[in-house]
Amino acid sequence: QRLYRNESPFFRNESPFSEQAIATVKDIMIVEQTPDYTIRAKTGWADAEDGGIGWYVGYLERDEKVYFFATNLDIRKPEDLAARIKITRRCLRNLGLL
Repeated sequence: QRLYRNESPFFRNESPFSEQAIATVKDIMIVEQTPDYTIRAKTGWADAEDGGIGWYVGYLERDEKVYFFATNLDIRKPEDLAARIKITRRCLRNLGLL
């Protein structure tokens, strides 16, 4: 698990897409919003015979700061998919961000 700060061209609206399109995607990506923070993220899964790789990528905004995250896990069984979010949230909580 690594956290980066302000490294994303998407976050800075420096992509080939219109600002309106980026704003729409950012709204869709909101998975949790509290008075203290907002998490925007997306899950994914590259399925394979051996289970594949699951991921959870996004960023957390708190106190006018932004923390980017990417969690990748080996998925051995479908029940492992929920761990993508649980592990990420645990890391963010341990860092004092949640």
